[in-house]
Amino acid sequence: MLLNAFDIPLEQLNQEPPVAPVRSQSVTRSMDSEAALAETAAAQLKYESDLDRWQRVNTAVYWHVVPSVVLTGVHERADQAVIDSLVKGHRAHGRALIRWALTHVDMSELDTQSKLFIAVTGA
Repeated sequence: MLLNAFDIPLEQLNQEPPVAPVRSQSVTRSMDSEAALAETAAAQLKYESDLDRWQRVNTAVYWHVVPSVVLTGVHERADQAVIDSLVKGHRAHGRALIRWALTHVDMSELDTQSKLFIAVTGA
């Protein structure tokens, strides 16, 4: 629901931050030079805007998801350290938090499914 609120498809959960634009090649005429400089400046502004939005959304995802992560058991301290490592200053890596959490709920392996079945039916 949060991704929908930010108009981000689920497929973009693994999306990396935007890549900085490559500086244009040298030009020979002054008008070409001015146009190239303007184009480079516009590309840099768009990059900075896209990067800022990516970081703001990524941070919001983290702070919305982290309360739903339940940490218990012998790995609680290590798991908390992983989660805490995803915060740097005012920024947080929400996409990495979700990917990390999903590694603990992957039930695609037959062995994992069997253990889950035994745990549930034994209860």
